[in-house]
Amino acid sequence: GSVVVSTGPTPPLSLVAVGDTVLCANETLVLTVLSVTGGGGAYGYAWTPAGTGSSNEPTLEVSIVDDALYTVTVTDECGNTADTTLSAVVLDHDPLVLTVMNDTIVCPGEEVQLWVTVEGGAGGYQISWQGVGSGSPVTWTAGSSSTVVGVTVTDVCGITVEGSVALDVYPASAQIEATQLGDSYWSFTAETDPATGNDLEWDLGDGTIVLDQTTVTHTYTDVEAHWVLLYMVTPEGCVAVDSVLTEPPSATLYFPNTFTPNGDGINDSFGGEGRLVEEYELLIFDRWGRIMFESQDLSVRWDGRMDGEEVMDGVYQYRYKAKGLKMPLHQKFGHVTLLR
Repeated sequence: GSVVVSTGPTPPLSLVAVGDTVLCANETLVLTVLSVTGGGGAYGYAWTPAGTGSSNEPTLEVSIVDDALYTVTVTDECGNTADTTLSAVVLDHDPLVLTVMNDTIVCPGEEVQLWVTVEGGAGGYQISWQGVGSGSPVTWTAGSSSTVVGVTVTDVCGITVEGSVALDVYPASAQIEATQLGDSYWSFTAETDPATGNDLEWDLGDGTIVLDQTTVTHTYTDVEAHWVLLYMVTPEGCVAVDSVLTEPPSATLYFPNTFTPNGDGINDSFGGEGRLVEEYELLIFDRWGRIMFESQDLSVRWDGRMDGEEVMDGVYQYRYKAKGLKMPLHQKFGHVTLLR
């Protein structure tokens, strides 16, 4: 006998698939066949155009720069086919637009808030200021010279836009040139930028204030060091300050080489002459080395007498010790000539 085998018709082959949407170009999209029904089973997949990896899978990974269409064809073991077309979409964004603050001019040392506004793009902005920092606003502190600061904005898709702001700085600098003309006599000169048109105020450190003078001379009457301050305000309102410390005066001590104790009121006594001397001793000797006169005070001077009697004209040896302000203790010998 014989057996007759017959097959009935298979159910129609159908599929359900979805496309994908990404925020940025060149991001990976995944196109997916969610389900296949009907047909004879043992399904195969073919994607056109091809993506990355195997194209005989129910999913396809693709990377695109703009919207695109992909077709997937499913074939069962009986050769039945079904296909569908899927969309791979890159979201559209408005152009990335950067608005930078206006150029500005400020004083040295002034703090300025740098800011931008950003529109369009994919969002998630990264704002970077060249040499300053990131974000908006950021704080920039003016130095002594003008500059241009660049700014770059990048969205999450890597799209960048650049801008810049010019930051001009008014000139505003002051420097004191100090010259010691004498032991307590000083000259101070203001070296300024701008050179003219400024308001100047000097504080000489001892209560003396001088206004609007480029050069100031001053004699100090004490023995202290003093901080001299110069305050300058430019025509634009910028402020500059400088200071210098004076040196205190030094002790001085001098011995004449001749005196004439004749009662005429001129050069009638001998001794040390000076200022700011803290320790002092003077010994005067006769020709045999005996002490004829001694003093521990600059105001106590030899009048050319010994035990109340006038000594002869001649050359007399003396020795002194002294110490004073900025003068270390020292000892020296000398000669003085007595002439009546």
